[in-house]
Amino acid sequence: MRKQRTTTIALGVLIWVTPAIIAGAFGWRSVWGDHNALLDYLFPLPFSGGVLHLPSFLLTSFALLLWRDGRSRPAWLPWVAAGVGLAALASMIDFERINAWLFTDYQPAASVLQFNRDAKALFIASDCLWLVALTLRAFPRPRWQAIVMPLLPLLVISIAVGGYQVQGPIFERHAGQAAELRGDHRYLVYTNQEYDVAVFEDWVLSGGVTPPWLDANAEHVAVLFTNSKQLAERGDYSALSADNIIATACWFEEDRELTVTAALFDCFADRQNTVERGNAAIAVQPRNLPDDIRRWLGGASICQGVSLDVSPEFNLALVDHCRTLRRRYPQAILAMKRNHGRDARVVRRVQQQARQLGFER
Repeated sequence: MRKQRTTTIALGVLIWVTPAIIAGAFGWRSVWGDHNALLDYLFPLPFSGGVLHLPSFLLTSFALLLWRDGRSRPAWLPWVAAGVGLAALASMIDFERINAWLFTDYQPAASVLQFNRDAKALFIASDCLWLVALTLRAFPRPRWQAIVMPLLPLLVISIAVGGYQVQGPIFERHAGQAAELRGDHRYLVYTNQEYDVAVFEDWVLSGGVTPPWLDANAEHVAVLFTNSKQLAERGDYSALSADNIIATACWFEEDRELTVTAALFDCFADRQNTVERGNAAIAVQPRNLPDDIRRWLGGASICQGVSLDVSPEFNLALVDHCRTLRRRYPQAILAMKRNHGRDARVVRRVQQQARQLGFER
């Protein structure tokens, strides 16, 4: 009796630690935090991943005690455990990767078959397969259970693969990229949707990308919808062409205009952002002026008519540029006086411009 109790406790410990050892060996991270999953899964504390193991562990322990009792051994128990365990394993398969390989042009660099790091599925699979292993010697002869058992994992697989085919339009936003000029930003979005202005506009407006007036790094945004999953995964903007771009959405911060154009379109060609306007204004300043004077006068010239004392609805980047120029003006004018002389003509010119803009009272 004592030996049986010791064996039962040892089996319980083995069942408990198995998923923790598997997760730790494969380098999984903890459920809450960023440390190795081994210790996280070992302890059933409210703030650790081990607490998620308790439901399946308790059910498995109860099933084993029922089976070891010997008086009532339900013939369906091992078969159900095998089916549920295989279904849990199947649910960990990265079907998004497999579906992309089956139904798009995506060709993964590594193996097509990969597993998601799903702690709850691992706990269930490990516990169920332990239950199968411990009842294997007395496994009942297969009857209807032999047919039902594989249905569970097959059901998981068929839902995952079949669901991909019947779901609505797919939109997958991939990593954005700053364009050649600061303030211009573009996103690559994989989609299986045919060209439809309303659908693409609705996706953008419903949160597909961050509006440029809420993004500190973007003033003009281009959203490129591609039918090539391979190109989107690689983020290969150099391979963009009319053959693989379905539509281009252009979104502008200064007037909040959103336009959708078929095929590949350059959103930035006909629009100047604040950086471009400033550079253009600096370029037309007289060449005989010192560089710091030219830069300040050019940067300030685009602030003509810009209201700085009210919260803007449009032209946020321009207003921010002008407010920064006003805030830094006292330090800038002191540096100019030091470099060029307090009464230098170029300094007076800067002061005159500053008074016109309200920077200097």
